[in-house]
Amino acid sequence: RGLYLKNDSGLYKKTSTQDFFNFYKNYGKKNIKNDTRSYYKEFLNRKIDELEFRHIKIYNGNIWVNTTFGLFKLDDKGTIKEYFPIFSGVFDFINENDIIYQEPYSNVYLLKKLSKYSLTASTQIKVENNPKDILDIIKIQNKSYYVSRFSGLYCYQNNTFKSYLKDKIWTEKEFIKVTKNNKNQLVLANSFGDVFIVDDTKKFKIIKTINHKE
Repeated sequence: RGLYLKNDSGLYKKTSTQDFFNFYKNYGKKNIKNDTRSYYKEFLNRKIDELEFRHIKIYNGNIWVNTTFGLFKLDDKGTIKEYFPIFSGVFDFINENDIIYQEPYSNVYLLKKLSKYSLTASTQIKVENNPKDILDIIKIQNKSYYVSRFSGLYCYQNNTFKSYLKDKIWTEKEFIKVTKNNKNQLVLANSFGDVFIVDDTKKFKIIKTINHKE
């Protein structure tokens, strides 16, 4: 198990689960005394078979891997460069310095100045419509879209969340995936297997619905 990088010639780099685990353990040995979060101390005793990969993003030429042990930054060669003890279900970049993420079964947090990470850098976004149970995030231009397992679609813009369900824009509730097409339109899938193509550039509009029975 691990991260596999490929090019047109095939596999050229594997970063193993053991590589991730060793980097994480070394970070813990150096920094655990400075971390006051009790749950993080418990992580030092976790076993390698508890390490799971959740999401991967390419940003500014680096590879960001979200795991059950935290967030890892790798270069384009697959070498682990940094580790951040951020335990999140999903995450995304606001810009090159700031990320937004959700702790499992909790609220959404903003981490500023990622390159100068400190244990107190994360702050909870305390605004109306702060979403929960987020499964996926996609950024389109200056908006970030979040899909929830139980409460529909959200949009984050100008430090504010908009709930499409609560604002009665869209009654669809149970999403599992969101991405975008080459027209910068949202492509969303719900838990029943239905797919929706949505244009939200000016006014919300469902362009196409693909029923799971088709």
